[in-house]
Amino acid sequence: MKRLNRTHLFVLSAVFVLTLATAQSASAMDHRNVAVGPDGTTYVLAERMDMMGGMGDPDRDDRGMDLTLYAIGRDNRVLWSYRLEGGEATAPVVGSDSTVYVAVFPMREGHEGQNGPELGRAKLYAIRGGSLKWSIEFKEQMPSAPVLGPNGTIYISTNGSMAAEMDDDDDMDQGERNGGAALLAFEDRQTSAVLLWSRELDAMMLSEPVVQVISPTDWTISVSGFLRERDGMGGDMMGDPVLFRFRPDGSFQTIRLARGGHM
Repeated sequence: MKRLNRTHLFVLSAVFVLTLATAQSASAMDHRNVAVGPDGTTYVLAERMDMMGGMGDPDRDDRGMDLTLYAIGRDNRVLWSYRLEGGEATAPVVGSDSTVYVAVFPMREGHEGQNGPELGRAKLYAIRGGSLKWSIEFKEQMPSAPVLGPNGTIYISTNGSMAAEMDDDDDMDQGERNGGAALLAFEDRQTSAVLLWSRELDAMMLSEPVVQVISPTDWTISVSGFLRERDGMGGDMMGDPVLFRFRPDGSFQTIRLARGGHM
């Protein structure tokens, strides 16, 4: 069996880091831009480009992209629209009270020496009736598209260190931790969101959560990913595939799959 020297390991680690970053970006930037509410209203996320590149407009990103959420009635009339900060967006999801939840990633020009725009701080928006209910800014991590439980709990998986803050300075002490990915559960309290629980996971490349309803009061939340392992040079590498299955109270089981197995 051929042994890999430090040079080979460094190259493999660099390739893995690039692949991981690309995969995380692709999973977060979801191009499913249409959702239907419980009353039949259709919600559409639409992008438009300003060829002047934004020109200082705070609602456009550095590429000049404008992102707007539209509500379309059953009679095909536009009921309302809400302009979001420009950038890439996840798939929207609609709650039982017609609140639309969507995460947006602003695109900002890279620092000197970097090529092209980079991701800014992501925000989770809650919009109802054409007005903003609340938003949460994520400092470091890349959130998935939001997923709703049967009681309206909002679940988001993240890749990166766990840190989020309310943009209106509400007291929402979540702390800031270094380490692996996480699953977060939020409650929508109309004018603000409250973090019910968060679970950091020693994993990477977490999937979007999937909710399986067992009964109106019982359900599971599942996310898949890869265990985080040390590469022998102080860095991280992708380990075995794994499935995390959560209960509504935040307790969970880890199902470690065979090395090289398929999810």
